[in-house]
Amino acid sequence: MHKLKGINSDHNTCEVCHKTNLKKVMWLVEIDSDGLEVSDVFPAGTCCGAKLLGITSGSKSQKEIKINELARQQVNAKIREIMAQFKEVVKRQFDGFRICTNYIKQNYSDYIMG
Repeated sequence: MHKLKGINSDHNTCEVCHKTNLKKVMWLVEIDSDGLEVSDVFPAGTCCGAKLLGITSGSKSQKEIKINELARQQVNAKIREIMAQFKEVVKRQFDGFRICTNYIKQNYSDYIMG
């Protein structure tokens, strides 16, 4: 099984069939049954990449639509993951600020004006 890591024009050779002068490549990584990465990321042409991802039916344009949709889903999942991490960091900082403010109010209320 494989996972799509990205699509771009940073490389022009497919590491699967060794075709050269490609306009764009898909960056793939092999994954195990638990979804853990078990290989280095490698470039594959869109035809080879689609086959490795299990996208075998449809015309070339239909396959590209499926590949782009898969890439979009993975980008959205990564954005959701980053936002969840950011939300947790902000929550911890806010909780720390609230604790600190309450401590100051409880212990130094005589010195606080107003």
